[in-house]
Amino acid sequence: VPFSTTIAQWHKERPMASTDGRCDKERPMASTNAQCMKPDLERICKGLIRAAHSSVADYCIIPLQDYLCLGNEARINTPSTTGDNWKWRYEQGVLTEELATEIAGLTKLYGRDSQKVENMIE
Repeated sequence: VPFSTTIAQWHKERPMASTDGRCDKERPMASTNAQCMKPDLERICKGLIRAAHSSVADYCIIPLQDYLCLGNEARINTPSTTGDNWKWRYEQGVLTEELATEIAGLTKLYGRDSQKVENMIE
């Protein structure tokens, strides 16, 4: 996923797919093929976040917008533009205990907690 867009926006913009390649990106509901329907967006966001956490990379940085499953409205930066970047701010109330528990759980499950960081520094 490019750093300049969110997971949700990337997913919304990707072409529809089907076994016969006949899905219409502009009119996805026009197809009767169930393969053309996009899966649940929250499930996609969480799945890609989990995949990043479970990678063998030393670092895993997930933007808050992806944990919140937000689209283009939460974009931080639009490459090759000036003046309208770095303005997004999260809204009050989105940083819930449930979200903190989810992030902490993934961090601990995949060994990306502070103990691992301390061991890397030593």
